[in-house]
Amino acid sequence: MATSQVVKDLQQVLPDSLFVLRGAEDYDALNKTYQSGLNTEISPSCIFLPKSKDEVSAFLKHAGPRALSGEAPIAVYGAGCQPLPGCANVQDGITVNLSLLRGIDIDEGRVSIAAGERWGAVYEELGKKGLGVAGGRSAKSGIGGLALEGGLSFHSSRHGFVCDNVINYEGPMYGGSVYYFAPSFPKQIECLVNELQKPDPSKGTHLMISTGYAAMFGPQMMCQNQVYHNHPEENPAVLQPFTSVSPQLDQLNSMRVLSLTEAAKEQAGDSPVIQRSAYFNTTVKADAGILQEAAEIYTAGLEPIKPCEGLICSMTLQPYARSLLEASRAKGGNSLGLNPDGEPLVSVLLLTYWSNKSDDLAVLGTMETILEAIKSRAAAKGLLVPYTYMNYAFASQDPIGSYGAESKAELQRVSKRPLLGFFASDEMFLTKASFPKLDMPSMGIDPVLPVVKSPFHASQSLRLPL
Repeated sequence: MATSQVVKDLQQVLPDSLFVLRGAEDYDALNKTYQSGLNTEISPSCIFLPKSKDEVSAFLKHAGPRALSGEAPIAVYGAGCQPLPGCANVQDGITVNLSLLRGIDIDEGRVSIAAGERWGAVYEELGKKGLGVAGGRSAKSGIGGLALEGGLSFHSSRHGFVCDNVINYEGPMYGGSVYYFAPSFPKQIECLVNELQKPDPSKGTHLMISTGYAAMFGPQMMCQNQVYHNHPEENPAVLQPFTSVSPQLDQLNSMRVLSLTEAAKEQAGDSPVIQRSAYFNTTVKADAGILQEAAEIYTAGLEPIKPCEGLICSMTLQPYARSLLEASRAKGGNSLGLNPDGEPLVSVLLLTYWSNKSDDLAVLGTMETILEAIKSRAAAKGLLVPYTYMNYAFASQDPIGSYGAESKAELQRVSKRPLLGFFASDEMFLTKASFPKLDMPSMGIDPVLPVVKSPFHASQSLRLPL
């Protein structure tokens, strides 16, 4: 196969120890570190394990042109959290696994984060100095993919998407989870929309409310509020509509003063161990009526797949507050196509986990049907927003197209530059003006822009201002 020859050629310029071939002792263990079983079933011919950014650059210098020619497709693995099949693994190609690129260095008001790190480790290191950053909400999530695809953090209401800015944060916060019963969910939707529609909504909150199903709770739907406030005040008034819901499962209430590290670990713990999984999402205006209809469509639509073994699923509502969209624009904007002058928005996210491959068609087909029904209902009411959040998109969705024709055309224009533009040996900085252009005089090329206005790619160490 062409890939085999490309690998042999690469082994002439890079150490053999960096290449794990299909059938090697470590191959299966490395290929089973994805969050979703849909990705572990993909079998690359080779897994490349660089130990430095220079090795990544050398790899792309030699493999890039041959990937573009179709000889050897390449995928990049950062943390493997996105369940979309093929986004971080490639059948019969070469998967670049960045997990050995480790290191967190704090110096002169900046933190340099190696591409193979996870946000949990970053928060732990910064927490020793009373610092933090607007990064991933799950301790298990990786660095590059989250930033490239927009990224939501515990501080997004105040500071925008992760791709817009990374800000220092000192001290603990208050938050956690509350579990309750489905009859209370309509009122929680009203509370969410009321908060978003206030003339002066809090910029210190991060709110997620969910309705879902898991066999451990019995046949009925269960609901969860995951709510946070960026100050350590015990049960602040702004969260009380979500924390005082009654009745609730007191034994599962985790509301407390906690650190950024603890919050991220709790979010990571909410994800089941490796199973088959898929995410779908759409965006609507913050309207209680359409969100309630979405919940009804979701609840009814689940019935045919409830017998599927290992089924754990939820519809999670996550707001894009006006303050988030305004902060995004104030820091230079991005390519996501969201209008900060309009109404607050809500992401409708369908998360699904299940056990058996034999149920794939039923589960995925059900979720697509539910999503299209929600979108159709929202469109009929003039409440659908043509934005798909890439981190939560599945193969049938077109997140880049949802950014709008102008953004898509610009991304397509830049994507035609050489693949080497993704990678460079020079360091990259994030500043208040979103992602600035990479300075790559040694290569004499401009960077490729895959998602946001200015590039970041997971092959590099990420340097963030504190």
